[in-house]
Order: sequence, then C-alpha cells, then structure tokens
Amino acid sequence: MQKIIKHLDDLVEILNLVATEVHHKKGSELGTVKIVLLDLMKRIQSNLNGMKLLMNELSNDRLIILPVSLLTRTCLSDALTGFYLLTFSHHKESFENELNVMGLDFIRYSEKLANLEPYFSGQDLSDDEFRNIINAKLESIASSYPKLVVRVENVKLIKKKPKEIRESSRKQLFFDEISMSAQLTDNEKFDHLFNNSFVGVKILSYMYLLFRFYSQFHHYTSETRNLADLPTEKHLPYVSISLVLITQVLKSIAFTIELPETIANALDEKIEEINIDKFMQ
Repeated sequence: MQKIIKHLDDLVEILNLVATEVHHKKGSELGTVKIVLLDLMKRIQSNLNGMKLLMNELSNDRLIILPVSLLTRTCLSDALTGFYLLTFSHHKESFENELNVMGLDFIRYSEKLANLEPYFSGQDLSDDEFRNIINAKLESIASSYPKLVVRVENVKLIKKKPKEIRESSRKQLFFDEISMSAQLTDNEKFDHLFNNSFVGVKILSYMYLLFRFYSQFHHYTSETRNLADLPTEKHLPYVSISLVLITQVLKSIAFTIELPETIANALDEKIEEINIDKFMQ
C-alpha cells in the first residue's frame, strides 16, 4: 500500500509542476488542444490527490476501497478520453468537432433541466405559461450552442447528429463511415482507439478492462454487491496497474502538448516495469 501512496504522491507533485508551467500563460497562447488536454491532466491530478488522502485511511477502514475504486474509474475514464482526443490533436477542426460531439450530453442535460425548472418556481402557472417558460429556456440554449442545436420545435431541442457535427472532420481519422455517426461513449472511444491502433493494443485493452472492472463499483447490481468486501490485498494490484497505465497516458499528453522534457521524463520514471500478462492471469 505504501508503494501506491508514494506513486500517488509523486504523480500529484509532477502534475503540480505542469500547473506551475502553464499558470502564467493566457488561453489564447495555449490554443484549444493544449487547454483541453491540460484540463484533463488537472482533473486527473485532483482525483489522484483524493485517492492519496483515502489510501492513507484504508488500513483503518477497508470499505474505503469503494470510493478509491470510484476515483480510479474516473481517472481511467479521463485517461481514455485523453488518448481518444490525442488521435485528433494534429487537426484542430477535427479535434474541436469531437469536443462538440462530447458536448451533446451537456445539451441533453440542459434540456432536461429546462423542462424541470418550472416545477420548482413555486408559482401557480397555467399550461401556456409553463410552456412559454420552457420554450424561453430552450431558445436560450439553442442560441448559446448553435454548433450543437438546430432549433427549438414543440418544446424540444432539435439537436445536431454526430455525423453532422463531424461534417468538416478529416475522414481518414475514423476507421469507417459508421464511426463518424457514433455518440461518444467510453465504449466508442475504446473501439476508435482499438481499430486505429493508436496505442499498443495490449496496454489499451488492459486500461479498458480495468475501467469496466471499476464500473462495477460505480453501478449497483446484485451480482457485484460484494466487490468492496473483498480483502484489501485483492484490490491493491488493480489500483497499482491502473496508476501505471494512467501515468503512461499523462506522459503521452505531456509529449504531445510539448511540456518541458523534465516533466515528461519525470512521468516516464514513474512507469514501473510490471509483467501485465502475469498480473491479469
């Protein structure tokens, strides 16, 4: 366990160096690609720091493995997203189109919120007043996100489809026509990376398998209700290998956005030599 805590300490410290390096730069100097990938590094840093704090308490309460597992899943999800976006990082328009496809989930959330808000107004509204309030909120969403929303119709947002958003994307970045129409779920990100052979397939496969493993902690089912009750020593190897894979993603991002070589090298030093095949048996 102390080895994992040390790894977490070192990663958080390295990512603090990243924050220091870019703190004085304006967004206009960095550009969209760097800003987004740095955002992902910052998210991973925050969750790693939370993991570190929890790991220090794990010996006192083994059920803390549940929130540790949830944070590990979040880091793996962000790592998967980072790897996915790296495949578009050399074509700015394609990169921005993928961000917009990702943004469709926020639009769906905003639409649902707009439909629910009048219920909490505390006012006695007529059907027409109710409808007008919702329509006004939807029109505001549509005007704020013209790249994602076509129009408001019958108290609903008519949203652009992923293929429409990707109209100007570089076609050769996708492995087939169907993938250009896909929503951006974690499964779709994995399929894209797997079929493009962007990273070592073995490393990518283990990262995805671990993400799916930790998803069993995130979503309750009666079949997996006892996962957190397993002995701590059964969980720790999975946390350890997850950290190694996350570190590899961070190193790839560091090289892509041209962070100082000292940061990339520091991340490289944290990638431990682990026999993954033996681990997964």
